[in-house]
Amino acid sequence: MKNVQTIRMETIENVSNTGEIGEIDWLSKMEEVIYISEFLSDEESDNGNDENPTINENESESGNEEKGNQQQHNDQEEVAKKALNFQNAFHEKDYKKLKIAIDKASVEPINPLLFKDLSKANELKGNLKKIYGLQKRILKLDAKYIAELNQYNQPPTVIHLVIKSTLLILSIGEVQTDEWKECKVFIKYACSNSILKKIKDLKILNVHPGIILRAQEIIDELNMQEVREASAGAAAFYLWCKGNIDIYKKIKKDEMEKSQPAYKDSQKNIFSST
Repeated sequence: MKNVQTIRMETIENVSNTGEIGEIDWLSKMEEVIYISEFLSDEESDNGNDENPTINENESESGNEEKGNQQQHNDQEEVAKKALNFQNAFHEKDYKKLKIAIDKASVEPINPLLFKDLSKANELKGNLKKIYGLQKRILKLDAKYIAELNQYNQPPTVIHLVIKSTLLILSIGEVQTDEWKECKVFIKYACSNSILKKIKDLKILNVHPGIILRAQEIIDELNMQEVREASAGAAAFYLWCKGNIDIYKKIKKDEMEKSQPAYKDSQKNIFSST
C-alpha cells in the first residue's frame, strides 16, 4: 500500500483553475489519489473499461460489397423494437443500457431514423462512461482514508467544504451539514447511510441543476493543492465532485443555463419533491 506522503500531483493545481469543461481527465487524477482497498475482490476492482468498441454511426456504409448483398431483413417489428429500446436508453441516460442499445441499434437492418441519433448517442455514451469510471474509482477508496476523515472533531475548513459539496450532490442539504458532527454521520466505510453507499446508488443526471450549481459554488472556493495538503481522503472526494460537475454541465448544458444555484430554502423544496 502506498504512503500518503508519496502522492505526486504537481500538475493538478495548474489545471484545477482552467474552468474549461471537458479538458481535464478527472479519472486519471483520481487514480493518482485513490488507493484500492486490499479487501476488494478482483470482480469489485473492475476498472470499468468499455470492452465493446464504440459503434460508428456510419458502420453500415463501411461494409464491403458482400455485406451489402446479404439477404435483406423484412422484420419491421424487430427494427421498430430496436429503435424503441434505443430511444428509451438514450433518454434514461444509463451507461450500461445505452451501450447495449447502441450495439443492437447498429446491427443491420438499421432504422434510417436512427442514423443521426447514433452520433449523439455515442457522444452521450462517452460522457456516461466517464461518470461510471469516476464512480467505480471512488468506491475503491481504502477504508483508512474514510477513517482519516472520521477522526476529526473539527477538520480544516477545506475538508468540511469538500464533504458539504459531496453530500449536497447526494441530496443532503446544507442545513444538515453546516456542523461537522452532522457530516460525520455519513463518513462511514460500511453502513447503509454511508457516503460511499450513497455514491454507489446515485444517478447523477437525476440531480437538480440548481443543486449542481450550488455544489460547484462550494467546491470552487477551493483548489486542489490545499485540499491535497489537508487530506488525501478529501482530495478523492474533491476530484469526484469536480469531475461529475463538469460532465453534468456538458450533458445538461441547456438546463444549467436556465438554472440558479439552490440555497438552503430551495434545497429543502427540491429534496422533498424527489
